[in-house]
Amino acid sequence: MNPMALPAAFARLWLHQRLPAARLTALRERLLHRLLRDAYETVPFYRERWDAAGVSPEEIHTVGDLARLPIVTKTELRAAGEKALSAALRGRADLRTLRTSGSSGRPFTIHELPEFRVVRRAAFLRALCAGPYRPGRRLLLITNAGERPPAAWLGWRYISSEVPAARMAEALESFRPYCVYALLAPLRRLLDHYRSTGRRPPRPQAVYTSAESLDPLVRRRIETLFDAPVLDIYGMTETGPLAWQCAPGGPYHLAEDTTIVELLPAPVPGRARLVVTSLWRKVMPLVRYDTGDLAVAAGGGACACGCRFGTIARVEGRIVDCIRLPDGESLSPYAVTLALEEVGGIARYRVVQEALDRFRVEVEPEAGPGSGLEEAIRGALSALLGSGATIRVAFRDSLDPPPGRKFKVVENRLQEAGELCAS
Repeated sequence: MNPMALPAAFARLWLHQRLPAARLTALRERLLHRLLRDAYETVPFYRERWDAAGVSPEEIHTVGDLARLPIVTKTELRAAGEKALSAALRGRADLRTLRTSGSSGRPFTIHELPEFRVVRRAAFLRALCAGPYRPGRRLLLITNAGERPPAAWLGWRYISSEVPAARMAEALESFRPYCVYALLAPLRRLLDHYRSTGRRPPRPQAVYTSAESLDPLVRRRIETLFDAPVLDIYGMTETGPLAWQCAPGGPYHLAEDTTIVELLPAPVPGRARLVVTSLWRKVMPLVRYDTGDLAVAAGGGACACGCRFGTIARVEGRIVDCIRLPDGESLSPYAVTLALEEVGGIARYRVVQEALDRFRVEVEPEAGPGSGLEEAIRGALSALLGSGATIRVAFRDSLDPPPGRKFKVVENRLQEAGELCAS
């Protein structure tokens, strides 16, 4: 691959976020028209679905017209197999195949070309540079990509998210990075390591988090341990970064030049379901792809950072893990995390809905169960879930999920939970 491909792509994306609205709209529509034309002509899955819906790509003139096309799900793409791939591109020698389990643990195979990987990396670099990081500064990345030699001009060092927390701490203390980027699951284990040893890590300029919804309790623990701002990047392996924060606790800028993000009605009042179209995926297009995530829209207004892209206020977790109440109402996972935010003495927790009126709260206490902690947890959740809810609190030494699975702060195990995704 051309060594200048990534710097050139990064420069283009950096300029895109400052385009006037008319020029950005023209860019998005040009990319969308190309995507839809190629998908219809070369991908049987989309051609059959769009024909069945009675819609031709030639009828989609604007981003708003996308609503005429059917939404697709991961389950449908998985079932389609090779029919979801471009017949013109799927035989290329440089095609790369990845498998991702996501939060469900069910494997999903995605296919991509070098051109898309360059755009995804450039978009990630742009998200980092929305904060204090700049190319050439030392960046420690704790990810599931495994350990790699650092990229010379970027100043990066990778360490696997699967290694023991002590080894992560050793890498952090020897490398002394300018910034840290980490998936939340290994970062929680790193927090636990420093809490148990009583040591403090080097102070980076910022900690970037990703892969799971960032709840207020974990954000506060990260900020306290590292004495640094926490910036979240929301994305998926399938699409790359979809949104990022430029300021701690601030709104998320949408990657409007690489994706189209639709905020559609959700089963939870005041929330929206995220549906995404990836503008740069060719061999396995994603057109109106249901992410299964909830988001909250943000108000308008220009951001001080200079980015002109639209924003969302936050991502609130999986739709399937919304809490269902006996009266038929639903609560987002974020509402549960807010209820427990002010309860002191909790290092980590998980809330599991087992029935409409029955919940299990598993807790890693900071220093033993402590007097009154169980009652404080019940009190905080009873105010949200109702006085008729049965709340069982169980203290655990560790809440680490099995390898390959994401940690869920809130998990709905009702048989009806799956219906939330389709409602």
